[in-house]
Amino acid sequence: MAVNMTNRLKQVLVALGCVCGVSTSMVQAQSTAAPRNFPNKTVRIIVGQSPGGGGDILVRLIAQKLTERFGQSFIVENIPGASGMIGMSLVARAEPDGYTYFQTSSASYNNAVLSGNASFDVRKALIPVAQLSSAPNVLSVNASLPIKSVKDLIAYSKANPGKLNYSSGGIGSSSHLNGELFKSRGGIEAEHIPHKGVGPALLDLVSGRVQFTFASATATAPHVKTGKIRAIGISSIKRSPNLPDLPTISESGLAGYDFTGWIGMMAPAGTPQAIVVAMNRPIAQTLRSPEVMKVLTADGTDPAPGTPEDLQAAIDTALSVATKLVKDLGLQLN
Repeated sequence: MAVNMTNRLKQVLVALGCVCGVSTSMVQAQSTAAPRNFPNKTVRIIVGQSPGGGGDILVRLIAQKLTERFGQSFIVENIPGASGMIGMSLVARAEPDGYTYFQTSSASYNNAVLSGNASFDVRKALIPVAQLSSAPNVLSVNASLPIKSVKDLIAYSKANPGKLNYSSGGIGSSSHLNGELFKSRGGIEAEHIPHKGVGPALLDLVSGRVQFTFASATATAPHVKTGKIRAIGISSIKRSPNLPDLPTISESGLAGYDFTGWIGMMAPAGTPQAIVVAMNRPIAQTLRSPEVMKVLTADGTDPAPGTPEDLQAAIDTALSVATKLVKDLGLQLN
């Protein structure tokens, strides 16, 4: 299985390089009909990160497809800063007329809700339009260790108390929260070593400074290829179609384990529900196209076409897990 899984990870490389959420009435927003000529002017999609990331590439492709479908320009604007909060606040204050959207991720959304840094209630200021992808993390260990499975890692940690470290892409990142959830569910001790991004976190794993980490399939794959690290599990409740030979952590002994990131499109609260639906349907269709599937595979994520309610469910699930971790473990996301 390890060989098949490694080959699958290589294939990723060769593709393109709570807490309750919004209330039902809020998600449904206004039920007025969408204007017949919608959209009749340029539509803005704000991205809270710098250009070039997987989410940015994906949303630009979707914007291109929406431009072709509607015959009206959909432009992407990158407004990075404060873990996405600058762009998010801009959209939260925008006119809810269907011409401004925000592309966000579970990491930035969780930080906005849980850090206490937001100047507005994120859960009330934005409503879901469409989930674009789901992004499980791959759990990997240093290949020099006698660890071939999740059960092996748990047993190794208990046989070596106080000697394990794990790295993450930063405080509040999905790799950090996955690490803390794994520690809690597995009953193990491990020191958290945060970094400014998953790249440095993985280099720490390769060097042996830490014993395990969580990261995307794309980031993990090159190091699996060199034989320096070993992938032993994936954080989603179901196996990833991109990595069907890699077992889930849930099926590997921690039943029900599920911490999957997501990328989604949000709109200002009060945006008419008819416009939300008018946007959701072509986005969902675009996500099923071969061209978009190729981009998703390259980024190690899975397509997640669905309704606004599906995205709300993903938000609620991620926030529920993250909130419990923050509360139970006293995590600081600032």
